[in-house]
Amino acid sequence: MPVSVLLAAALAAPACAFHDERGVLIASPNATPQFEAAGKPWFENGDRIAIEGGSFAKFGLPRQLAPAELEALADRNGVPVFVEAGDYSAEHDVIYVMVRSADCSFQPYARE
Repeated sequence: MPVSVLLAAALAAPACAFHDERGVLIASPNATPQFEAAGKPWFENGDRIAIEGGSFAKFGLPRQLAPAELEALADRNGVPVFVEAGDYSAEHDVIYVMVRSADCSFQPYARE
Protein backbone atom coordinates (compact mmCIF):
# COMPACT_ATOMS: atom_id res chain seq x y z
CA MET A 1 0.00 0.00 0.00
CA PRO A 2 1.48 3.41 -0.91
CA VAL A 3 2.70 5.55 1.99
CA SER A 4 0.42 8.44 1.01
CA VAL A 5 -2.66 6.22 1.35
CA LEU A 6 -1.54 5.01 4.77
CA LEU A 7 -0.84 8.56 5.91
CA ALA A 8 -4.21 9.81 4.68
CA ALA A 9 -5.99 6.98 6.49
CA ALA A 10 -4.08 7.69 9.70
CA LEU A 11 -4.88 11.41 9.56
CA ALA A 12 -8.54 11.02 8.71
CA ALA A 13 -10.77 12.01 11.61
CA PRO A 14 -13.94 10.06 12.28
CA ALA A 15 -17.18 11.86 11.66
CA CYS A 16 -19.25 13.18 14.55
CA ALA A 17 -22.85 12.12 14.89
CA PHE A 18 -25.19 13.96 17.23
CA HIS A 19 -28.19 12.01 18.49
CA ASP A 20 -30.87 14.59 19.15
CA GLU A 21 -33.13 12.27 21.14
CA ARG A 22 -30.35 11.29 23.54
CA GLY A 23 -28.43 14.57 23.42
CA VAL A 24 -25.10 12.81 22.90
CA LEU A 25 -22.26 13.27 20.45
CA ILE A 26 -20.41 10.15 19.28
CA ALA A 27 -17.66 9.21 16.84
CA SER A 28 -19.32 7.59 13.87
CA PRO A 29 -18.67 6.87 10.20
CA ASN A 30 -21.85 8.87 9.51
CA ALA A 31 -21.78 12.66 9.76
CA THR A 32 -24.88 14.58 10.84
CA PRO A 33 -24.84 17.79 8.76
CA GLN A 34 -28.29 18.87 9.95
CA PHE A 35 -26.65 19.83 13.27
CA GLU A 36 -23.81 21.86 11.72
CA ALA A 37 -23.47 25.63 12.13
CA ALA A 38 -21.67 25.99 8.77
CA GLY A 39 -23.98 27.62 6.25
CA LYS A 40 -26.37 28.99 8.86
CA PRO A 41 -26.77 32.79 8.45
CA TRP A 42 -26.17 33.54 12.14
CA PHE A 43 -22.89 31.57 12.03
CA GLU A 44 -21.67 32.96 8.71
CA ASN A 45 -22.46 36.53 9.85
CA GLY A 46 -20.50 36.08 13.08
CA ASP A 47 -23.53 36.73 15.29
CA ARG A 48 -23.10 36.36 19.01
CA ILE A 49 -24.84 33.56 20.87
CA ALA A 50 -27.01 34.57 23.82
CA ILE A 51 -27.29 31.67 26.25
CA GLU A 52 -27.24 31.15 30.02
CA GLY A 53 -27.78 34.85 30.58
CA GLY A 54 -24.51 35.67 28.79
CA SER A 55 -23.29 36.69 25.37
CA PHE A 56 -20.68 34.64 23.53
CA ALA A 57 -18.60 35.70 20.51
CA LYS A 58 -16.57 33.60 18.08
CA PHE A 59 -13.11 32.97 19.49
CA GLY A 60 -10.25 31.79 17.27
CA LEU A 61 -10.57 29.22 14.52
CA PRO A 62 -12.57 25.99 14.45
CA ARG A 63 -10.72 23.04 15.95
CA GLN A 64 -11.13 19.30 15.79
CA LEU A 65 -12.29 17.76 19.05
CA ALA A 66 -13.14 14.20 19.99
CA PRO A 67 -16.82 13.64 20.76
CA ALA A 68 -15.94 12.50 24.29
CA GLU A 69 -14.48 15.96 24.99
CA LEU A 70 -17.87 17.69 24.72
CA GLU A 71 -21.34 17.54 26.24
CA ALA A 72 -24.52 19.09 24.86
CA LEU A 73 -25.74 22.12 26.80
CA ALA A 74 -28.44 23.85 24.77
CA ASP A 75 -29.64 24.62 21.25
CA ARG A 76 -29.11 27.60 18.92
CA ASN A 77 -31.66 27.55 16.08
CA GLY A 78 -31.43 23.77 15.67
CA VAL A 79 -27.67 23.60 16.22
CA PRO A 80 -26.56 22.03 19.52
CA VAL A 81 -24.35 24.12 21.78
CA PHE A 82 -21.65 22.17 23.63
CA VAL A 83 -19.38 22.67 26.63
CA GLU A 84 -16.28 20.78 27.65
CA ALA A 85 -17.12 17.43 29.24
CA GLY A 86 -17.02 17.64 33.01
CA ASP A 87 -17.40 21.44 33.11
CA TYR A 88 -20.01 21.75 35.84
CA SER A 89 -19.49 25.45 36.50
CA ALA A 90 -22.57 27.63 36.85
CA GLU A 91 -21.28 29.99 34.16
CA HIS A 92 -19.36 28.57 31.24
CA ASP A 93 -16.54 30.68 29.81
CA VAL A 94 -16.37 28.84 26.46
CA ILE A 95 -19.06 27.10 24.42
CA TYR A 96 -18.78 25.27 21.09
CA VAL A 97 -20.92 24.68 18.01
CA MET A 98 -20.21 21.97 15.45
CA VAL A 99 -18.99 23.49 12.20
CA ARG A 100 -18.49 20.28 10.21
CA SER A 101 -19.59 16.87 11.41
CA ALA A 102 -17.51 15.12 8.73
CA ASP A 103 -14.27 16.01 10.56
CA CYS A 104 -15.58 16.81 14.07
CA SER A 105 -14.62 20.48 13.88
CA PHE A 106 -16.08 22.89 16.41
CA GLN A 107 -16.05 26.69 16.66
CA PRO A 108 -15.34 28.01 20.15
CA TYR A 109 -17.23 31.03 21.45
CA ALA A 110 -15.95 32.96 24.48
CA ARG A 111 -18.11 34.71 27.05
CA GLU A 112 -17.97 38.47 26.65
